[in-house]
Amino acid sequence: MLSNEGSPVSDLTATQPPPVPTADAAAPPRWGFWGTCGWGAAALAAFYAAQIVAVVGVLVLRGIDPEQAAPADFASLGSSSVVVAATTLSSLPATLLVLALAARLARIRFVDYFALYPVGARTMLLALACTLAYGALLDVVTYALGHPVLSPFVVDLYQTARESGTLWLALVAVIIAAPITEEFLFRGFLFRGWARSRLGAVGAVALTSLIWAAMHVQYDWLGVTEIFGLGLLFGWLRHRSGSLITTLAMHAVYGAAAMIQVAVLAG
Repeated sequence: MLSNEGSPVSDLTATQPPPVPTADAAAPPRWGFWGTCGWGAAALAAFYAAQIVAVVGVLVLRGIDPEQAAPADFASLGSSSVVVAATTLSSLPATLLVLALAARLARIRFVDYFALYPVGARTMLLALACTLAYGALLDVVTYALGHPVLSPFVVDLYQTARESGTLWLALVAVIIAAPITEEFLFRGFLFRGWARSRLGAVGAVALTSLIWAAMHVQYDWLGVTEIFGLGLLFGWLRHRSGSLITTLAMHAVYGAAAMIQVAVLAG
C-alpha cells in the first residue's frame, strides 16, 4: 500500500540541493515496504526477461537455434562484449518503464521519487574520493590474498570488445547503461521505500547491497564481496547526499576506472 508519511519536497527549481540531514525525511509519500518489494520484484522480472530476449536474439543472429543450443553455447556468451552490451542495454528501458509506472501510480513526479536533485561540488568530491579509495583498497586486499587484481570477467569483456571492434559499445554498457539501471532500481526505488520502513536507512542500505551483490553471478566470491561493499558505500553516499545523482556518477566512475585498469594492465 502507499505510505503517506513525510511532507512535500521544496520546489525543484531551487538551485540548492536539499539539506543533508533532512533530505530523505522531507521526501514526499512513497510505496511502503511491501509495495516496494512487489514493484521491485516486477522490475527485476522485467530486467531478466529483457536479458533473456537479448541472449536469444544474439543466438539467432549467430545461426544457433536457441532450443537446440548446448550449455557450451551459452557459456561462450558469458563475457562476450556483444552479449554483455545487448543484455545491459535491453534491460535499461525495461526496468525503467516498470519503475516509472510505480512512481506514476504513487502520484509522485519521477524526479521526486528517485531524488534526482542537484549535488554540491563538495559532496561530489567527497563521493569521488571515497569511491576511488575503495577501489584502491580492494586492489591491495585482492593482491594480498593472492587473487588476480583483474577480474577474469572484465578481462574477457575488454578483450572480446577489442577483437570484435565493439569496445565503444561495451563502454556504453558499463559506464552508462548499467549504472542507470542498477542505481535507479537499488539506490533509487528500493532504498526509497525501505529506508522509511522499519528497516530504516541502515537496513535498507544493507538489504539493497546484499541483493545487488547476489545478482552479479559472473564474479567469484571475492568479486561478489567487492560488489556488496561497494553497495554499502553507494548506499551511504545516497543517504548522506539525499540525491541519486551522487551514486549515478560514482557508479559510472567505478565502471570507467575498471575498464581503464584492464586496458592498462591487460591491454
